[in-house]
Amino acid sequence: MAWCHLVSGKAAHGTTRLRKPVAVLSDFIGKIVHSTYELIGVLGTGGCGVVFRAVDITSFELKEYALKCLSSGAFDLPEYRPQRHECLIHSKVDDHPNIVSIHRVIEAGEYIFIVLDLCAGGDLFSAITQKGIYFRDDDLIKRAFTQLLDAVQHCHDRGVYHRDLKPENVLCSSDGSQLFLADFGLATEEALSPNHGVGSRPYMSPECIGEEISFPVYCSRGSDVWSLGVILVNMITSRCPWRTAVTDDDGFSSFLHDPNFLLTILPLSKEANALLRRVFTLNPFIRITLPEFRQEMLEVKTFFMTDDEIAQSSPIVHEAPIPITVLDVESFTEDKRSSNSSLIRPLDSDEVYLFDIYE
Repeated sequence: MAWCHLVSGKAAHGTTRLRKPVAVLSDFIGKIVHSTYELIGVLGTGGCGVVFRAVDITSFELKEYALKCLSSGAFDLPEYRPQRHECLIHSKVDDHPNIVSIHRVIEAGEYIFIVLDLCAGGDLFSAITQKGIYFRDDDLIKRAFTQLLDAVQHCHDRGVYHRDLKPENVLCSSDGSQLFLADFGLATEEALSPNHGVGSRPYMSPECIGEEISFPVYCSRGSDVWSLGVILVNMITSRCPWRTAVTDDDGFSSFLHDPNFLLTILPLSKEANALLRRVFTLNPFIRITLPEFRQEMLEVKTFFMTDDEIAQSSPIVHEAPIPITVLDVESFTEDKRSSNSSLIRPLDSDEVYLFDIYE
């Protein structure tokens, strides 16, 4: 990872200093960063910055990148030190083929630009909810999800634990066959973490939530495994098994009383359900390990109910109650409710994403 300085301006339209607040960095479209990267669009926004689509104008191939732009205060002020931590911890694991690479970090007084791989397929959330790429495609799920398991295993082998595994933080190729782990903003090197409630609540393990399992620390490795299980449910069904893993949640409470509950609400095969029962083991010390998860996932013949099984199942299986596009219903605003889009605000996270809803 190279640390560089910025020469900012527009190549053909005069020099322009980048002095806008982070909140309005969309004004930077068309600017040139480090005499190399032209900002051509906005890919996403967060509380501390903007992710731009950029093209390398020095390359004959005009290769594209994602440039994450932060206020330089993000690297200096105590409340923004996690941004520097994100770069450092990400750089420890980005040599894996299924983890987004950091190519360089460009510092420029007021702003920091982190140059990352651009994944043409967008994020896994869109691949699942908008494109339906994985619907009834066992081979594609195995091929893609294995890569995600391998990426997380690589992180764990390096002593890095992601703690915010969810479809929005996984990027993919256009056909969904390649996955790339991203966004290490909440990652830790603490194998036993005292920081409960870190991540996005629908994907948190019960011990990470820490409301009903009152241990002073929890296993970061096992908590990542739990989150991966929720992502696998997403890929198979385009649904989440519950809103949050606490007993006040009807879905999770029902699962605790009946380990086969997911078969009554989701179009899962019995094999997939058996695997997920091992993932969603309440005791993290006997929860399935990543190598076991990988092996058993590959042995599953199909993750999906057959048409006959669906026809004979409960009507709720036909329309499962928690689509992943409406997990955080409370955050919907009235203007978004009336338009053809939904506002997804991950709980305990500052990112806001807009996605189209396809009927």
